Amino acid sequence: GGSVDSLFVAATNRYFSSGLDQYLIEGPGFNYKVNDRLIFDETGTGGSGISARISKISGSGTSAIVSAVNSTTDIITGTITTESAHYLKIGDTVDIAIGDNQYTREIDTKIIYDKYHFKYFDLTNFIVSSTGRVVQANISITGGTGLTDGSYTNIPLSGGTGANAAATITVSGNTVTAVSFTNEGKNYTNGDVLTANISNIGGTGQGFSIDIGNVKKTGGIVQDGWTLMAGSGGIPGTYTKVPLVNTSASSGEGAEFTIVVNSSGEVSSVTLTKEGSGYYNNEQLDPVVTSDIGGVNGFYITPTLINQEFTARASTAHQLKIGDEVVITGTNPSTYDGTHTVTGTSTGRRFQFKKAVGILTDTAITTACEVYCKEPKLD
Repeated sequence: GGSVDSLFVAATNRYFSSGLDQYLIEGPGFNYKVNDRLIFDETGTGGSGISARISKISGSGTSAIVSAVNSTTDIITGTITTESAHYLKIGDTVDIAIGDNQYTREIDTKIIYDKYHFKYFDLTNFIVSSTGRVVQANISITGGTGLTDGSYTNIPLSGGTGANAAATITVSGNTVTAVSFTNEGKNYTNGDVLTANISNIGGTGQGFSIDIGNVKKTGGIVQDGWTLMAGSGGIPGTYTKVPLVNTSASSGEGAEFTIVVNSSGEVSSVTLTKEGSGYYNNEQLDPVVTSDIGGVNGFYITPTLINQEFTARASTAHQLKIGDEVVITGTNPSTYDGTHTVTGTSTGRRFQFKKAVGILTDTAITTACEVYCKEPKLD
C-alpha cells in the first residue's frame, strides 16, 4: 500500500454537462492500492455521481538501483531495492524519481577531412559476422542414444540459420560416431546446431546433434576484386546478365556480370551488375555454358576480395544509425581498419558495416583500437 498520487476521475452533474474538470489531492492518505475505488462525499456540492479509481500511488523509498548489460544479447536489466515491502507483481508499472540525475561524459573530438568526428566509446569485440559454410574440421558431435547402427549416406541436416547441409552419418554402438559432410551448405552462423530426422538414420533413438563451430565466412563479389583469364575464340559482342559458377565445388549464387568480347575473341572487360552472396576467395568462377559469352573458351575469374559483414560491439551505447560514418584505426589485424558506413544496428551496442577483404582471421584484437564517429546525433 501507499499514498495516493494520481486518480482517474469520472463525473456527472445534475446541473452542468461539463461535470468535474479539476481535482486536488489535499491529503494522500496511506495503505491504498492501485485500482482502489473512492467514494466522494457530495454534501453541499449540488451534484452527484462522482467516482474515482486510484491510478498511481507513491510507493516505498528506494535504497539501491543496480543495472547490468548482458554481454551476449546487450539487453539491459535493472534491480531496485526498496526500503520496505513493495507489494508489486509482474506487469505492474513503476515510475522512478531520482533527485540528482546528472551524468558527465568525456568526448574526444578530431577533425577528419574538415568534418568533426567524436570518440565516445571503445570496442570490446570486433568480428567478421558474415554467414557461411560448414567446415568439417570445426564440428563437434553429440552422438545421442538408442540409434540404429549403420552408415547413412548424404543425409539432409536441419537447424541453424542456413540451408542445404548434408552428411554421411555413421552409427556404431547405438550412437553417432562419425559425420562426414557431403554438402557444406550456405548461410550458416557460428555455433549453429544441426541435426537429422531420426527416420533418415535408422528410425530409432534420440539426442543426436552437431555443433558446427566457426563457419567459412562468405559474401558478395566485388567489382575488380578478381584476377581474370581472358580466354579466346569468342564472337565479339556485349553479353549481359551472365552468371559465373564454380563447376567443381560449392560456390555462391546470384552474381551477374556484363561481359565484353573484343574483336580478337577475348574477354576484354567484366562488369559486376549483381554481387550475389555465398562466395569465397580464390574459388574459380566459370561460365555456366560458353554460349553465354559468345563461345569464348578458357575464360574465368578468380575472386581475391569478397564483400564481408563486420560487427563491432561498443563499450557503451553507440547511438549510430544506418548510413552514419565511422573511422576505425588501431585494430589488429589492420584489415579491419578504415572509414566505414554503418549498414545495421543489431543492438544498442552492436553495429555492422561491410568491407571487401581477402581471407582474414574472424576476430580482431581491439586493445589499441579507436573509433571516431562523423558528426553523430548524440542523445
